[in-house]
Amino acid sequence: MFLFFCYNDNMIRSAKRATIIVVYLTFFFLLGWMIYSIITPNPTCVDRKKNQGEEKADCGGPCNPCEKPIEASELIIQEKNIIDGGSDIINGIEVKKYDVVVRVKNPNESFGSPAFNYLIVLKDNSGNTLSERKGSEFIYPMEVKNLIENNLEAKAEPKEAEVKIIKTEWIEFENYQKPRFSVYNKKFNLISSGTGYCEVIGTVFNESKMGFGSVRVKVILKDFQGNPIAANKTEIRDLRTREEREFKLFWPSRFPGEVNGENIETTAESNVFDSENLKIL
Repeated sequence: MFLFFCYNDNMIRSAKRATIIVVYLTFFFLLGWMIYSIITPNPTCVDRKKNQGEEKADCGGPCNPCEKPIEASELIIQEKNIIDGGSDIINGIEVKKYDVVVRVKNPNESFGSPAFNYLIVLKDNSGNTLSERKGSEFIYPMEVKNLIENNLEAKAEPKEAEVKIIKTEWIEFENYQKPRFSVYNKKFNLISSGTGYCEVIGTVFNESKMGFGSVRVKVILKDFQGNPIAANKTEIRDLRTREEREFKLFWPSRFPGEVNGENIETTAESNVFDSENLKIL
């Protein structure tokens, strides 16, 4: 009987110790959690961690939507033309110059490029490099545009223009409005007196609801078979909405071929990717 009561007393003391241990553990756990909560910053959208229900680190959920992967098709080189650009005498040596016109198509319906870099290489019959030029352009969704590079110097006649798209930056458009320009009153004139060979004059009308700090005008002259035989470009500054402006392009020396004055390919373009180019004029 005595042993029975001793055993129960031991059990009671053990239960009390266990209870005290649990209370202390709970107290220290809560104290540690409070300290951790105080010294640990709250989750944010810039902590580089995937937390607070984010889809990826710092995006999705309560943060800004995650960027969608770009699945854009590559730009297409549709046409390349090498044009005789005349010559200069440098240190007593005649240096031939050539212009290159490249037609590029963007096959994407919703992706445009604020900047794609390209390389043009002129080569001879043996594939040797005669001259090269790097450039950068923009292009809108489903747009076909001309790249014009003037005055590439070469010591021999080039037989091929190799064009490489080096790098393309893509932006997805949802509802965008391409700048709208009309080009009219185009005239091709041979210069009979004074300096120069010929000129093209015309008028650009800005149909867009926005003014532009810079509008580029590109002109390609063709012969009666439709082949490009001359190309040039110029710039119109600060063209207001609903404003028209005259332009003039000038060729200083004669080039091979006869110009079909009825077939003057003229385009006007402006860059909406550049916020500084958009102006309320």
